Amino acid sequence: MNLIGIYYPGQSFWHRLDPRSKIIAVMALMITLLASEGIGLALLCLIIVLLYPISKLPWRLEWETLLKFKWLLLIPFIINLMAPFNQNNWYLTIVTNYPRALSVSGRLFAIILVATWLSYVTKPMVIVEGFSRLLKPFEGLGIGGLDIPLMMGLVVRFIPELFYESENILVAQKIRGIKPGFKISNSSSWIKSTIIPLFFASIRKAAALAIAMEARGYRPGMQRSSIEELKLRSTDHLIIGMAILLIAWQIFKIW
Repeated sequence: MNLIGIYYPGQSFWHRLDPRSKIIAVMALMITLLASEGIGLALLCLIIVLLYPISKLPWRLEWETLLKFKWLLLIPFIINLMAPFNQNNWYLTIVTNYPRALSVSGRLFAIILVATWLSYVTKPMVIVEGFSRLLKPFEGLGIGGLDIPLMMGLVVRFIPELFYESENILVAQKIRGIKPGFKISNSSSWIKSTIIPLFFASIRKAAALAIAMEARGYRPGMQRSSIEELKLRSTDHLIIGMAILLIAWQIFKIW
């Protein structure tokens, strides 16, 4: 069962936290991932991997995430492993570029893991409300309100829907005797049989969602009340403080 991007109910410490503290913590982890190297990067990746069992999430969720994004991880790894390429000694090229290629793929893997972890421990509309509260101080600059967080939440929510739709298309192809899979020799037929139906299915879902939002009285820019009641507790303040200190430390290291 594909659960990527879908809230996983639980009663862990992270499930009970306010979404604002989790969002800021995830941002701090991503910034630290981009700025870390060597042993520090490896320890940070290990911490992110351990976030799943600490949050009482099954290990299979991490494995599913790795399988779904394997090409996104493998292609940058190969590119960084082979470039710049030394024709006189290809073995020396691989040995020299291996640490850099591994660090790039490790960063991508950890960023994907921590982003999906946020969606597992927080309900989609709660994430939207959390982003809305965080952007509220910037309303005077025209970037506050609920519109931007709502668009982000819809994008995140559509990811599992597209995965589910693609699985349905592949099953339909197998029933019709077609062997799904991308190869250079069958690239045109693969695009026609998989990508184009998925594209039209996403358009249909987007149109249905737009009609449903209009039927519920949604209008861009309007002030709306929230169904979610958010309240920062002492643990949330502690997490936010640690995240801000981590971000400040990374900025101080750069300067």
